Amino acid sequence: MAGLIKTRTPGVYKAHRGKGTVFIARWREVDPATGKARVRDKSFPTEAAARQYRAGVEHAQATGTYVPPNVGKVTVAEVAEQWLAVQATRVRPRTLENYERGLRLRVLPTFGARRIDSITSRDVEKWVAELGPVMPGTIKHAIFPLSATLNYARKHGLIQSNPCEVVDRPKRLPTGREKREGHFLSRAQVAAVAAKCAETEPVYGLLVRFAAGTGLRRSEIAGLRVRDLRLARREVHVERMAERTYPGGMWVVQEPKSARSRRRVPILDDELLHDLGLYLAAHPRRANLDAPLWPAKFRSGPLSYDGDELWNAGSFYKHVFVPAVAAVGLPSDPHSGVRFHDLRHTCGSQWLADGHDMFSVSRWLGHHSIAFTDAVYAHVAKEPDYAAAIERTRRARAGS
Repeated sequence: MAGLIKTRTPGVYKAHRGKGTVFIARWREVDPATGKARVRDKSFPTEAAARQYRAGVEHAQATGTYVPPNVGKVTVAEVAEQWLAVQATRVRPRTLENYERGLRLRVLPTFGARRIDSITSRDVEKWVAELGPVMPGTIKHAIFPLSATLNYARKHGLIQSNPCEVVDRPKRLPTGREKREGHFLSRAQVAAVAAKCAETEPVYGLLVRFAAGTGLRRSEIAGLRVRDLRLARREVHVERMAERTYPGGMWVVQEPKSARSRRRVPILDDELLHDLGLYLAAHPRRANLDAPLWPAKFRSGPLSYDGDELWNAGSFYKHVFVPAVAAVGLPSDPHSGVRFHDLRHTCGSQWLADGHDMFSVSRWLGHHSIAFTDAVYAHVAKEPDYAAAIERTRRARAGS
């Protein structure tokens, strides 16, 4: 401790250097690699600053939040790469693709070269503001991989706290656009869109009616096999889903997105059931139960049932569905028009309008909870009829 002069504060010393007097905060820490104790110090221009820093170190060590100064010198890009490697073993390929895209396009250009321990909440707030007038969902998807990377860093002792946690997320729509609501089509509108799609390929008309009659997600439709159509039981078995990942364009076939997504969906419409029977009877690979139920098509080429390619929802939406929607006079704007997913909304709303209970509809749609179904479809549910319940209560009490 030669050259250091004790001050009234334990652990804080004064030293005379070439450029003047400095105050040094000194403390002991345990090397996480070796487990041995070592002495660390840091210089400050004033005694108050050194005292404050020393007190902060003591508090962090006492509460278990202490991070050695050199540990946080890794960059955001390095930690993000480690976090992505972990996520690759935990999430679906499409989800991982979205994480990687968010980091590459939004996070790393601003924070990639920065030290992980240098990111502040003000940095994040400024970055969010610079994203511009975008939808809240865009900000949510942009900030999630950054926040998850910082949480990973905190978990492994690289930083003490996650600055994203105190940043307010905008809830209003600065773009001037209204919040996008789902479209609920009438049976006549579904029939019109289906007929227009059938002009491209007759099977496409049936596919649109199937989507509006069963409420399956796009990836679930793509993953269907011949064996999954159980016409004798009037059911569709949802056992898997298929998604195309980018870059590379490889098909990934996997389990449904949740336990409740693995389900049996009734085919309640008699006409749809009849037409599916005709379709299955004419299916060129009906003898192979693992053959894809719906055909693939590449641009203007022929329909293919060989399974090397699957029904591509994105291509179908762009080249067949949207032109059909526009042709029958329905909204087709990219931001507010009818989407293929709206056939799922249409199915759920029609089931409820037909008098099916919310619990059954929630299970048939594969929602994670009935509360979610109620939040989306409550406005189309029928008003409850209590007459039968009142009569049962009267009979039960009269017999007691």
